[in-house]
Amino acid sequence: MYARCSETFCSNPTQACVQHINTTDGTTLPSLTFAYSLSPESGIATPTVQCFDNTTLMIEGTASSPGMAFELLARVAASGGNASITCTPSGSNATIAVTGAQAAWITWVGGTDYDMDAGDEAHGFSFKGTAPHDALVALLAPATAALATTYDAQIAAHIRDYSAVMTQFSVDIGQTPDFTTPTDQLRDEYQTDTGNPYLEWLTFNYGRYLLATSARGALPANLQGKWGKDSSNAWGAGEGICLVVN
Repeated sequence: MYARCSETFCSNPTQACVQHINTTDGTTLPSLTFAYSLSPESGIATPTVQCFDNTTLMIEGTASSPGMAFELLARVAASGGNASITCTPSGSNATIAVTGAQAAWITWVGGTDYDMDAGDEAHGFSFKGTAPHDALVALLAPATAALATTYDAQIAAHIRDYSAVMTQFSVDIGQTPDFTTPTDQLRDEYQTDTGNPYLEWLTFNYGRYLLATSARGALPANLQGKWGKDSSNAWGAGEGICLVVN
């Protein structure tokens, strides 16, 4: 038996997402396998997964056919014990195995060839730009913040960044924090006529967090954001969302 802790976040400073798992009692984690599911969302062609190097998966595909090209680079790191990392290709798929580690984390970045400046007659209204590969490699280069720091430094920078955005506004509806009841249980027990100020407060701030992290500094959030689970939605999905707080 062992005690473990896991965290997942996407960071604006590094333009990367991280998933971290570690033991809390100094023991060694069981063998881990990092993989990308080849069961895509409806309407998206099956991507290819390759070993970019011995610690990095490269996922390439298109959204529909031919559609917008996308690429993900996912790099695995580990520490403690006798950590070993190995990427193994298998046809159009690949996986990364980690053994002998006390902590492991995967950092992934993604991009597409979409270019909103190419949506004119001069570009044949293609909205097609350059392939994202070189930009993604640069994000994962050792000189960047994504990999030049420890995991603790990465999450500290992330917390400083989103805290600066989230703390500009607060709301108090009489909520009493409940750190012992799982959120899904609070949701299942919620009754409309009775309410739960803490769950309502939590949901409000979760919505603010999604909006702040959807496309900060690039494009306005739209109805095809994190709340749209498929590659397309029943609505137009192009209308902008504007949040005004006085």
